[in-house]
Amino acid sequence: MIRGLYTAASGMLAEGLRTDVIANNLANVDTVGFKRDRTIATAFPDMLIRRINDSSPGPTARVAAAPRVGRLGTGVALEGTYADMQPGALKHTGRALDVALVSDGFLAVVFGDDLAFTRDGRLQVDGEGWLTDFRGRQIVGVDGPIRLWEPGEALPQSVRIGDDGIVWVDGEQAGQLAEYRFDQPAFLQRAGDNLWLATPAAGEVEVEAARVAPEHLEASNVNVVSEMVTLIAVQRAYEANQRVIQAHDQALERAVNDIGAV
Repeated sequence: MIRGLYTAASGMLAEGLRTDVIANNLANVDTVGFKRDRTIATAFPDMLIRRINDSSPGPTARVAAAPRVGRLGTGVALEGTYADMQPGALKHTGRALDVALVSDGFLAVVFGDDLAFTRDGRLQVDGEGWLTDFRGRQIVGVDGPIRLWEPGEALPQSVRIGDDGIVWVDGEQAGQLAEYRFDQPAFLQRAGDNLWLATPAAGEVEVEAARVAPEHLEASNVNVVSEMVTLIAVQRAYEANQRVIQAHDQALERAVNDIGAV
């Protein structure tokens, strides 16, 4: 009976964590290039349950093994989360420095002494002429960070990015966007601000010229309807585990107050 309490409680904890993951997905439904998280649940080993003090006589009048009741699960836990790297829909913005990757790669930005990776193509130019992401981190192109103009120079008349990732400034090539691809992108590590960090589990990285949709952005791949349906199922599972705990609590109360009084 006590084991049943722990089994139901572990289910409540797991469903509570799943609720947090779904809430984070829904909060980022409008985040450019966001990839939703999914949970990985693992079950504790089942146990074979037998009735005690209820043995059946065997053919030789000896007491046989206690009759089997069945198998009882001993709980569940969330092993972790993984990112669903399915691409989001492309939305036209008409902005010259907006790009959406049309493959499964990532743009790279300078992140401290290392690189971080993103699908967010809201590019801009800082005060020194460097091409950056929307947070001001330099974009790393095929030949390194891309500079559109030097400080003190007159601002260009036109800046555009082609579908081959080449950045054109007043008709002259200033650089080319690079695309970083991983064998297992789902194993990249989130770093906040819609950035990802490389991990050994993600595999080797390949760098090539980016293929992009100019003047487009990739939307989040969160499906609101699907997430809400999952959230309802999680809440019902949580409530079911809650009712199991209440039933065990009532049974324990009877065992202490009624059976113990006999």
